[in-house]
Amino acid sequence: SPKERGHLVLQIGTSDPQRAVQVAQMVERDVDGIDVNMGCPKAFSLKGGMGAALLSHPDKIQAILTALVASVSIPVTCKIRIKDTVEKTMEIVKVIESTGVRAFAVHGRTKDERPNHAVHTDAIQAIVKQAAIPVIANGGSSNNRNSSDNTYDGIKAFWKETGAASVMVARAAEWNPSVFRPEGKAPVMEVVHKYLDYAIHYDYTFVIVKYTVQQILGSEQDSEMGKRFLHSATMRDLCAVFGREKELVERQDWIRQKSNDLDITSTTFRFCRDAKILPKKRKLSEPEIHEYRAKFQSLDNQEKRECSKSDTNQVDTEETDEVTSMFCPFVRNHYRDTGDIPKCLLLTWTLENALEKPQYVTERTDKTFRSVVRVNGRLFESESWEKNKKYAEQASAIVALHCLGIRSVNPEHLKNPNKS
Repeated sequence: SPKERGHLVLQIGTSDPQRAVQVAQMVERDVDGIDVNMGCPKAFSLKGGMGAALLSHPDKIQAILTALVASVSIPVTCKIRIKDTVEKTMEIVKVIESTGVRAFAVHGRTKDERPNHAVHTDAIQAIVKQAAIPVIANGGSSNNRNSSDNTYDGIKAFWKETGAASVMVARAAEWNPSVFRPEGKAPVMEVVHKYLDYAIHYDYTFVIVKYTVQQILGSEQDSEMGKRFLHSATMRDLCAVFGREKELVERQDWIRQKSNDLDITSTTFRFCRDAKILPKKRKLSEPEIHEYRAKFQSLDNQEKRECSKSDTNQVDTEETDEVTSMFCPFVRNHYRDTGDIPKCLLLTWTLENALEKPQYVTERTDKTFRSVVRVNGRLFESESWEKNKKYAEQASAIVALHCLGIRSVNPEHLKNPNKS
């Protein structure tokens, strides 16, 4: 939007120069900079060869950043983590500097350290003194959301101590975006309603809104209001908890009417009258292949089954090196009868066809979940992150049902997630 112009940087995770360039060129006119995350230590990043995994592959770092700098007209930056020593970190820094990026952020923890570990401010200081381009300090937020580190004064103190050109803030800002106010942080509910102003006006997706509000609420999730919020399954449910349902409906009606008047096809399924549900196949990385094989083998052992040709460790590579993905969030209100629930329907189908029952492996990131289901040697996943493990398994079952021709996804459920 015009309000964001001049202030919006898109951070991407990538392990491939060509894909990075493709994405950057798609959004080049809509953002003011591209940042490559080369510091994320989460499993999903490492398994995909992204994030902190790149710190072990300086050749890939150089290839990705060089390609981006040469391909877009907007500034390119990146974020890394420190290595075991400043000397090893500086080896990576020199590679980064050779690519032509404008600046780089350095998180003051190693790949194996987590937020509860102290940030190595001294390491950032040493890197700042040796770097030839601006350094952005990162990692100063405290794991205690009420810590003085997570305040305007705390951020400025961390910035000054590191000597960096700037500072990057993640957790503290995610918990309360008003952390940048010199006069102090705004009350939680004030921040929630301010966020909902933007979410409703710009038609944010439900999954993103729920995750963000969850971060802001913190311990308020344990209140009666918080519990109603956690049980919300649609954007309309969520807004109703905060007394904003009518405002949401009016805004969505306006967007729908405007889209029809201008003959605009939405980039999301929500208001696209001719939306098509298109599954896509994703190649698994070697770490993912090994992880899924190990986890499914563990499930096989738990169920005391002998390994057969259909087990993950025995199937052909063609059947195990890819997963079929779709964006299919699970909305409980869409399923009235128990027998209609995706997991139940999928289990019934496998039993009727004398196949092994479906098996689920779930990944957790913070407080959201995503599952992969194995059915007859094939893997299926939903791209939506769900609020709990059960919902994540249901979402992956929806994808399997659709791709196996058992029950197609109802496009109406994706056009309007509020529809029961």
